[in-house]
Amino acid sequence: MECWTCKSNSGEKRISPGATIFEGKYWLVEHAYPVKIIGWLVIVLKRHTEALHELTIEEFAELAQIQAKLIHLLYEELHCEKEYVSCYAEQEHFCHIHFHVFAKPSNLTDELKAARVLLS
Repeated sequence: MECWTCKSNSGEKRISPGATIFEGKYWLVEHAYPVKIIGWLVIVLKRHTEALHELTIEEFAELAQIQAKLIHLLYEELHCEKEYVSCYAEQEHFCHIHFHVFAKPSNLTDELKAARVLLS
């Protein structure tokens, strides 16, 4: 199956409408697109893999540092009520490991709360 994330990572066909926010040794931070919430970001593994158990200790270590920095940045910039991190990587063309990181604003409507926000 064709991996759209690999195509985006290589620059062949970008998913995010903006420039890469951060490039680490193993991970990229991108704007999520399309979404309905300000501050929704995606942490994308540079190499193609489809399961968390395939990540190396070094990839996990850098991921933890990136998540911590992004979560604190979202809170400081958006004054959000909570922050969420999720990893599913099972949608067609998007089996490549990636993590969604986003802020939950205090005024989030009930229709978008909890896992429903992922369906928006």
